[in-house]
Amino acid sequence: MLGCGKPSPAKRDGSAPRRSAVLNSDCPNRGASLVLLDLLERPDMPAREIWYDKFICPDCHEGIHLDVPEVARELGMNPVYTVGTNVWKGRYMSNHPWWQYDEMQQIGKDYGNVAEVEVYDSRHSKLRNVQQESQFILDSLAVRKEQVILDFGAGTGTFAIEAAKRCSKVYAVDVSRVMLEYAKKKADSRRVGNIVFRHGGFLTYDHLNDSVDIIVTSLALHHLPDFWKFTALSRMNTMLKDQGRLFLMDVVFSEENHVENITKWIAGIERSAGPERAKEVGMHIQKEYSTFTWIMEGLLTRTGFRIDQADYQGGVIARYLCTKINA
Repeated sequence: MLGCGKPSPAKRDGSAPRRSAVLNSDCPNRGASLVLLDLLERPDMPAREIWYDKFICPDCHEGIHLDVPEVARELGMNPVYTVGTNVWKGRYMSNHPWWQYDEMQQIGKDYGNVAEVEVYDSRHSKLRNVQQESQFILDSLAVRKEQVILDFGAGTGTFAIEAAKRCSKVYAVDVSRVMLEYAKKKADSRRVGNIVFRHGGFLTYDHLNDSVDIIVTSLALHHLPDFWKFTALSRMNTMLKDQGRLFLMDVVFSEENHVENITKWIAGIERSAGPERAKEVGMHIQKEYSTFTWIMEGLLTRTGFRIDQADYQGGVIARYLCTKINA
């Protein structure tokens, strides 16, 4: 499917970049012309919102993912696109089973909606001081300047930006492209340039670069059922260097008095942030996949992590500081 040739339009802003390799125009399976995945899903998508890195056959739904080599980006070279190992089949890459959980589906707030993303920071500031949380995480991990961090569920980029000030590079990964675009603009406005933004999730992101020193994920793993949490943690383990660190924060329930703890938690949110936010938390408990502490601890240890520190707050929030111990 790949051949050398003249440049084809593939830049995020709609202009034509130079590249060393381009896609042939037809699918080898069906002969149909390949199209951008974004335009297949949303034909009316504005050019400025299109990601020009995923091409797909509209008939068989097989395609290819192109990516910008990191070294070219770091050297300030013109984008040069090469074939990665990610071959798409519908929403999933073909090296994953067809029955894999669809982590791209939206449950609760639609963070593919620009308006929702634009008010995310202000809405969550009523519940969390994300800036303060970020500093706490970085201090807990004793982050050093030469280290590389992978942030799963990067959202609007607050943690990634703070981390980038204290380490060599941050990979910011999220399932929402709109979130990533917002995070990019935020990073640019703060003149933070050592963040690599990647579209994907726990199950679909493939880290093609060197292993990282640290992985951080905050309030994101609950989007997956427990079976898929195991898969996600196993995948994260493979992305870490030996003795690499994992910081995991999420909604995790202590078994003792869990009903009372949840009721108290929702009531507290209603007092501090209003009934709408309290209702959102109730919907989270009803429709998403937060689990018990003993299950989360088992998942971590069975996927090759040592739990160095576990902190439980109010029976509803857990923070784990872990080390990769398997070779």
